[in-house]
Amino acid sequence: MLTALLASATPPAVYSFTLNQLIGGLLALSAGITTVAAAVAVIVKIAKQVMKPNQLQNDSLQRHTAEIEQINRKLASDKDTLDLYRRRFISLEESQKEQDNAIEEHSRRVAEIEQHLKKVDRSNEVVIQALLALLQHGLDGNSVVPMKKAKSALEEYLIHG
Repeated sequence: MLTALLASATPPAVYSFTLNQLIGGLLALSAGITTVAAAVAVIVKIAKQVMKPNQLQNDSLQRHTAEIEQINRKLASDKDTLDLYRRRFISLEESQKEQDNAIEEHSRRVAEIEQHLKKVDRSNEVVIQALLALLQHGLDGNSVVPMKKAKSALEEYLIHG
């Protein structure tokens, strides 16, 4: 079987070329590689030129994004500060309301005390007039008219306040 296979096999093809043909083929091959490399370099250069605006735009977007993040951090900080001041302001308003209520209460008490003092002053005035009338009557014995006036003033005060 091996002999049958060997007998039916075709002999290998023989390629023959000269040294000039070999050098010419190598030169053609290297010229093709050089041409392809030059074409790739031109394509890469054109691609870079086409992509350059995108890169500039990307750089600009990154700068703007960084600036916006910085602004957002400042805004958050300012918002926190404003919230703090707002809470303090509300606290001060509440404190002011409490003080206003206390002042109103004290003003009401002062008015009551002043009214009471006026009554006490009027009472003292009537008592002093009655005492003076008694003193005059005790000294001269016949000062009945001032005693009647003092009595009616004392009755008026006691009845009507």
